[in-house]
Order: sequence, then structure tokens, then C-alpha cells
Amino acid sequence: MNIAIATCNKVPTLTDSEKLLIPLYLQKGIIAAPEVWNSTKVKWEKYEVIIIRSLWDYHLRPKLFLTWLSLLKSLGIKVLNDANIIKENHNKFYLKNLEKKGVSIVPTQYIPSGQPLEVDELNWDKMVIKPAISASSYRTKLFKKEEFEEIQKEYEEWLKTSDYLIQKFIPEIQSFGELSIIFFNRKYSHTILKTATSNEFRVQSDFGGKSQVYKPTKRIIETAERIISMQTGDLLYARIDGTIINENFVLMEAELIEPELFFNLAPKSTNSFVNATLELLQN
Repeated sequence: MNIAIATCNKVPTLTDSEKLLIPLYLQKGIIAAPEVWNSTKVKWEKYEVIIIRSLWDYHLRPKLFLTWLSLLKSLGIKVLNDANIIKENHNKFYLKNLEKKGVSIVPTQYIPSGQPLEVDELNWDKMVIKPAISASSYRTKLFKKEEFEEIQKEYEEWLKTSDYLIQKFIPEIQSFGELSIIFFNRKYSHTILKTATSNEFRVQSDFGGKSQVYKPTKRIIETAERIISMQTGDLLYARIDGTIINENFVLMEAELIEPELFFNLAPKSTNSFVNATLELLQN
């Protein structure tokens, strides 16, 4: 069987940790190759399965990205994660649906494209603005309520054509950190605690953030499992991101497209990922 591991121009041969997947797949009789998702040179029809991984620039070309997913579907190629899950997850307005189903999320205001930015009714001293289609803290900024006019001016043009979110700033992100709870084929694998450097709210390594393995409580894992259970379709991987507020897990994002899975911090997880792939292909 031939499968493609879809990536982007930034890492055309995959990240160092994801390169480890290729020989593991080969041991199972599967030939896996990295392919840049938006390359016009790729003949996708030669693959039976496409695994979506390091598409770290899909948010810059969202229409092309959705067109590409439709192309794969028209070719009859199996996509992991399921293409319908990815389409739903690519715009962070999905949080609204999860909240309606009883999931505790960070307090959020949803701003559809073309609507003005308003914060007068928000009783939040600090807040974070971010695009609804985004990755790696793209156009994400922390601001105080009194700085609203500056933010309004800075984001004015972007708001005309893009959906945005404003979320209440959660101080626990700086005092505790952010948890990434990772699953393969809906089975719990490992959890990572990401912490921001001083005077920073973003936990990604690009901004000086640090990551380490974390042992969550059974209750936290069960909360993440409930969020995953709300997804319909093949789910090879899922990363449920959130923080702890008053001993309760509060969702920030359900990362189902291209999340870092921290294979480097949980060495056995590469084998788990490959085995999860085989489980889904045998169904």
C-alpha cells in the first residue's frame, strides 16, 4: 500500500520526529512518502491514503485547502483525519457547537467577516484576538480593554474578509500552562504541558515556550475523551488543548488538522501512531 504524508513547503521532507514514521510503516508493508499538499507536481491518485500532518500554511490559503480536500474525495482517496472532520475543524467557530453540547470553553466572542469589532459589552480586562482560521498564533495578539481602538485600527482590513475570535485572557495560561492531551484512533496516548516564557502568553516554542510530559488526572482524560466522542468519522489523531481553572479542564482548541504530536517527548507514540493507522485501514 502507498500512502502520502501531507506536509508543507516549510518542512517538505517532514519534521525530524515524523520522519521516524516512514521506516515504521515500511515494517508493516506500507510505503509512505512525504508530499507537499499544494504542489502542482503531485499525482495524488497514485496514493490510496493521505495522512494530513504538517500543513502549517493551510490557513494562508483556506479556499485552496478546501478545494484540495474535495479533490482527494473525488479521487476516492481515504483521508486521515476524515475530510469532513477537517472541514469542520478548520474554522474555530466549531467551538460554538462544542459549547452548545456542554463543553466548557474559554469565554469567546465570535466575529463573522464583515462585522465590526465590539468589546463594550465584554467585562474582560485582558483579551486575545485571533483569526478563526489560523495556526501557530498567526495574527494573535493579547490586549487590554483600553487598547481596543489601536486593535480596531490594526485589524480593520483583516476583519472585512476573515472571521475572528476574541477570547477572555486566562491567567492560568501563564501561572500553570496549557495542556495538550493526545489520542490516536480515539485511544489516549500522552499529555504535554506547555508553558510560556516570562512576559509571554503564547506557549509555542517559536515564542520561547517549553514543553514537557505531564500526567493528567483520570477526570481530565475523560473530559478530553468526551470532546473526541463528539467527532464523527475516522480520527487517526486528536490533540485536545486547554488549561485547568478551579480544578476543571477548560477547552481552548480541539486540534484535529495539523497539530504537533510531540513524538520526541513520548518515544513509544510513533509506534502507537502507526498501529492506529493500521487499525483504521483494516476497518
